[in-house]
Amino acid sequence: MSLCCRVCRIELKDNDCVVLDDFGVLRHHHCYDYENYQEFVDSVGKFENVRGKFPRFLLNVYKEVIAMGDNRSKEDISDEEVLATLAYTLGYLD
Repeated sequence: MSLCCRVCRIELKDNDCVVLDDFGVLRHHHCYDYENYQEFVDSVGKFENVRGKFPRFLLNVYKEVIAMGDNRSKEDISDEEVLATLAYTLGYLD
């Protein structure tokens, strides 16, 4: 099963230039609507380098959620802690 661009529905290839937005959606660079949605761009690059990234916006949201639950400051929570918490919650870790 391969990933396809959310706009043109064509399979994304490793060398395709893609845009990852704040919502975790991948699109071809030439398919992205920069005119109306520039502020939502998280990463731009080759698909092989961008896939698997977690948008900064979502990392910050999860940091706030973890901070509220643990009565801590979100600045004290690392990206790695967020990813580990998500992996554990989703059942990827024991």
